[in-house]
Amino acid sequence: MSSQDSTPPPVPPIYQKPPLDPPPEPFPDMRKLPRTVFGRSDFVIITPDYEMVFPTVSMQEWKNLSEVNAFVQHIQNNHIDLDSEEVLSTKVGSREYYFVSIPTKNTSQTIQNYLLYFIDMTSLSHFVDQMNLVLGLIFIIAFVLAIFSGLLLSRYISRPIAQLTKFAKKIGERKFQPIPNQYKDKELYELAQSMNETAKQLDVLRQEETFFFQNVSHELRTPLQIIHSSAEGYLNRIIKAEPAMKSILQQVGKLTAMVSDLLYFSTMDSTKRKVDQEYLDVQMILKNSCESFLPLLKEKNIDIAYQFSQNSGLFYCEEKRITKAFSNLISNAIQHASSRIQVKCDMTENMIHISIENDGNPISDEDLPYIFDRFFKGKEGNYGIGLSIVKTIVEEYKGTLSVQHAGIGTSFSIIFPI
Repeated sequence: MSSQDSTPPPVPPIYQKPPLDPPPEPFPDMRKLPRTVFGRSDFVIITPDYEMVFPTVSMQEWKNLSEVNAFVQHIQNNHIDLDSEEVLSTKVGSREYYFVSIPTKNTSQTIQNYLLYFIDMTSLSHFVDQMNLVLGLIFIIAFVLAIFSGLLLSRYISRPIAQLTKFAKKIGERKFQPIPNQYKDKELYELAQSMNETAKQLDVLRQEETFFFQNVSHELRTPLQIIHSSAEGYLNRIIKAEPAMKSILQQVGKLTAMVSDLLYFSTMDSTKRKVDQEYLDVQMILKNSCESFLPLLKEKNIDIAYQFSQNSGLFYCEEKRITKAFSNLISNAIQHASSRIQVKCDMTENMIHISIENDGNPISDEDLPYIFDRFFKGKEGNYGIGLSIVKTIVEEYKGTLSVQHAGIGTSFSIIFPI
């Protein structure tokens, strides 16, 4: 056998069973984590007895070793539970940290050390404080602006209301001078416009009231002076008894008619309502009103003629008021007639047309538009409240009253709608 055959064969490698547990994963290098303006992350490994395993004291090159030592010392001094699974926070001096504790175990599942991940949240905390300060300042500024805007808005709204309130008080004090209407708001503009119109109407009523009392005092004074003069002349034997009594009775009649008209007019102004209304024959009321003046017509030698339509109709009205209107027109016609009065009444399905004509001197063109005004005086100087009463009554029943020349005299016309 050769020497080559005496070489022993190679020994096969011994089979080694792979370990059951995988090798422990290396700890992440927290220094490689991104650092932002809001916080800086880092880590430290300590034992259950709060002794630092990594980094060690000998690692002077560790940039924030003093900060890590202070952090671990604070954890130890406060005996913070390292087995907590929650994210914890703590404050070390002037710095604020958030951290989490992760236990590291060996193959026998025994806790050896604790890995603490911590983030310096001081910058973020300062940012939050600054944001709270800024938000607080914004809130204060917004609050001040809101109050200022509210004051301006309230002044913008309340100023015109205060002006209108002051104007209303002036109206209550009988000062009816209108105010300039320069309001841009639609409601305030309409309110001011309405108040101005009311002030104008009240001013007209005030002037009419003043004019009314002036004329009443004048109209009452004249008959009273005549009565006084006639009575005094009779007592002093200057005037005989018959003419004195005749003059006194004539003036008393005028006063009675005037006072009656004034009382009736006052009643109409205070109660604008229709009472005791019923369907009545207007032609019958008109004829009865004319016949009540027969003694006066006979005394003045005035003839009265009737011209009534064959159609008879009923009109819903109050008899007293319609009679008063007819009587005033007939009395006015008798006062101005020379010898004749004509009364017409034409009734259709839709209207009642009444006219009373006299043959006296016609009313002048200058006086014609004003004869229905209260206390208007024409050339003859007679007070005009009677015709004003007629106009008011006719208008209450939606009728129209007009006057025009009729031949040599004057004609008054009334139209009532049915």
